[in-house]
Amino acid sequence: MLPPREPVNLVVTRAEIELGDVRNVLQKLLSLLETPERAVSYRARVCLLIEGYDGDERQPYEIDAVRNFFAGIDARFPYWFYFLARSDDSLALIASLLTGTEEVSPGVVRIDRDDMARYFERQYAGLDNLFGMLELPTDDIERIAHEIEGYYFGRALDKPEGDPTLH
Repeated sequence: MLPPREPVNLVVTRAEIELGDVRNVLQKLLSLLETPERAVSYRARVCLLIEGYDGDERQPYEIDAVRNFFAGIDARFPYWFYFLARSDDSLALIASLLTGTEEVSPGVVRIDRDDMARYFERQYAGLDNLFGMLELPTDDIERIAHEIEGYYFGRALDKPEGDPTLH
């Protein structure tokens, strides 16, 4: 059995965000697509970290500059479902940044249901595009979809049916 691969941190700084300059981060992300082998080697390993807001009491999804920055990246790199780690909060973070999200109580957020549906559609379309572009085996798409659904819907524990609140 092969040892698990270590996660890789993608650090996005407050300075990059406040400048609105997505080039550096986008270049790092696009480098993951250079070859099919490289893409496969980074599957579910990228941990998204936002640095420089430690003194800010707001959550990243409450900061327009952060949301706008990641919307700009997402427009060119809709491959979060493939690359982001399942072992941390990276997928939850990116969903909160790309959808209408509000805190309903400490540690509990509600994501707009329609925004979440659009987010899933966009990310699944990106996943399909990625598999076609890199000619990856399509039998992995279903496995990744199960991982993603388990990640998001497994997080929403003890919620009424249909309630899009993540705990």
